[in-house]
Amino acid sequence: MPIVAFDAGDFHRWKGTKSNKQTIFFTPLGIGVAIKEGKEESFKKAYHKTRKELMKDFNIPTKRLVYSHANLWKEIDHFRAIPFCDQMVKKLQKTIEYIFCSYVILPPKEIKKVPVGGYGCPLEEIPAMNFLRALTPMFSYVTAWAHSGRHKFENNNYLIDNFSSKHTTSWRDLISSFTPKIFPKGDECNEFISIADMMVYLTEKKFWA
Repeated sequence: MPIVAFDAGDFHRWKGTKSNKQTIFFTPLGIGVAIKEGKEESFKKAYHKTRKELMKDFNIPTKRLVYSHANLWKEIDHFRAIPFCDQMVKKLQKTIEYIFCSYVILPPKEIKKVPVGGYGCPLEEIPAMNFLRALTPMFSYVTAWAHSGRHKFENNNYLIDNFSSKHTTSWRDLISSFTPKIFPKGDECNEFISIADMMVYLTEKKFWA
């Protein structure tokens, strides 16, 4: 059963100074990393071989079995965390089938507010930016749900980083067809989710450049 690992984060752009930032664009960004079937163990071996090499090359203070991008930039700053993640992903390319990307764009001039609600909850409208930011904590599984819609005839093994969410239509739809595995702090304990996490980070940083 092919593995597809998911994680998510923020993709935002702002203007102004650090003390006076004004957000001009924001979307939750989700990434799914599909592993070539039969290459799961090769992926893990390549991950740990590369991890050990990069730990020495970048002189990482804390030795870990699995790294998240947050672990890295907090210890060695973005300037070195970005090439660390970049080299890690490049070394694993031969074991990766494809990368799936999910995001949400709500044109601010056209969509000012979004109606939200749920079972037993009244319908109310909230600012579009608030809606987008509320999606981020749940966007790892929303990305898996989006992927399942495009690959519904595939028997995939979904590995999803932990999330925070109310019971939603998308979650109910996802678990009606799949049995996803949820990993608390998945980017720090699961090699596949770790790479999804690094891909989210690299996408955000490289598009900034």
